[in-house]
Amino acid sequence: MNLNQATIAYQPIVSVCGPLHRVCAHEALFRLPGVAEGGIEGLIAGIEASGEAGALDAQVLNLVLARQALDARASGRHRHLSINVSPQSICSLDYLRLVERALLTHPHPESIQFEVTERQALCAPAIAETFSELLAAFGASIAIDDFAATPAQVQMIERLSGVGRIKIDRGVVRAAIDSVADYNLIREAIELAAECGASVVAEGVEDPEQLYFLRTAFPEITHAQGYLFGRPAESFSDDVDMRARLRELLPARHRERLAVTASVAGLRA
Repeated sequence: MNLNQATIAYQPIVSVCGPLHRVCAHEALFRLPGVAEGGIEGLIAGIEASGEAGALDAQVLNLVLARQALDARASGRHRHLSINVSPQSICSLDYLRLVERALLTHPHPESIQFEVTERQALCAPAIAETFSELLAAFGASIAIDDFAATPAQVQMIERLSGVGRIKIDRGVVRAAIDSVADYNLIREAIELAAECGASVVAEGVEDPEQLYFLRTAFPEITHAQGYLFGRPAESFSDDVDMRARLRELLPARHRERLAVTASVAGLRA
C-alpha cells in the first residue's frame, strides 16, 4: 500500500444544544484511492496488526495540518479539526516527537484534537500519559472515539490528561432506543464525561428520529455527527445542510411517540 496516495475527507461535528445546528469542528478521515469507505476500517485494522500504524498516523497528521494551514490562509481562520490516531502511535516516542514539533510551530494548537481509537489497549501507558500531557500543555486535547465502555477505553479516560470529548459508538447510539444495556452505556459515557470535564458526541446520527430521541433522553449530549448533518467530503462544510434541519421537523405524532420511548427507556434503566 502506498501511503503517498492517501487523501483526507472531512465530516462535520455539529453542536445540537440549540434550535440551530452549528458546525464546530470536522473529523479528518483517512481515504485511499480504490478503497471504498466501508473498507477503510478493515484496512486500518490490518495496518495496526502489522505494527505500521505509526507511519499511517504520521502521514495523516502531515496531510491534515497542511490542509488546515492552506485553508487558514484562504479564510483567515483555523478550523477545529479532529485527527484519528492509534493507541500504538500515542505510545510511540517517535510519534510524540512528531506531534511536539508540529504543535511548537502551530499558530493555534488549541484547534487540534486527537481521536484515539479503541482497537487496542495502551501498550506503553507511561508514554501515552506523556503524550496527553504534551497536548494539554499546548491547549490541544484528546477525544475517545467509538466509546462503548470497554475496559481499554475506561483505562484511557482514567489515565490520560486533557480528554475533551467522548464520542459514543454509532452502534450504541442506534440501539439505545430499544436496548436498556445501550441506554445505560450512554449514561455511563455522560457520567465519565462529567468527571473529566469533557463534552459528549453521538456518532452515526442518520435520521431525525434518532436525533430527537437523543435530545429528549440525553440532554447532556451536546454534539452529534453523522449523515444527517453531512457525509465525509474533500471540502469543509461551514453549515449544516438546510435539508437536514427541515428533516428534523418531525410530525407531532412522531415527537410524542419518541418522547414516550425516551421516558420509558429511562424508567427501564
